[in-house]
Amino acid sequence: MSLRGLSSALGARGGWLVAALITCVLVLSGWSPLKRLDLVAYDSIEPLSRAEALPPASVVVAIDEATLSALGRWPWNRSVHAALIDRLTASGVAAVGMSILFPEAAPGDTEFAEALAASRRVVLALAPRAEDEGITSVGELLPVPQLAGNAAALGHVDVELGADGLARRTFAHAGSGSARWDALALATL
Repeated sequence: MSLRGLSSALGARGGWLVAALITCVLVLSGWSPLKRLDLVAYDSIEPLSRAEALPPASVVVAIDEATLSALGRWPWNRSVHAALIDRLTASGVAAVGMSILFPEAAPGDTEFAEALAASRRVVLALAPRAEDEGITSVGELLPVPQLAGNAAALGHVDVELGADGLARRTFAHAGSGSARWDALALATL
């Protein structure tokens, strides 16, 4: 039976009943045509509320294709990270935030830990980790103790994605059970 046939079978109010039923199904399924419009409006207005840019005091050291060609495929020996930390520390940086996770032991950890200890300016990343297949709890993916113990601090890299998959916000503080970890950027200040 078609919607038109159902509507005529239900009588004069049948059309409204079918429309209400379809609307309920769409609302309950999470479909929201206004959500996308809201995100577009936010993306258009948000840059207007930003303060003027400060003089460039921050530098991003990125891992790009040229770097991978020069240093080899990922993951690198941790001694490469140690050399980078030594060089940044020697240049007089105030702080270094590393948005790379180091949850497992790897070659070069001792050299990397020594560079972290000598610098005392490096904040390492941690992230949420699903435990029990993510059904009952969430834990934390921390750096190996040798590295975590020599870092100046730890900061989380957990971001909240919008309905369209873009990250527009992050939590200033997060953690499993309690919000005890600053965001990486905040911990680096």
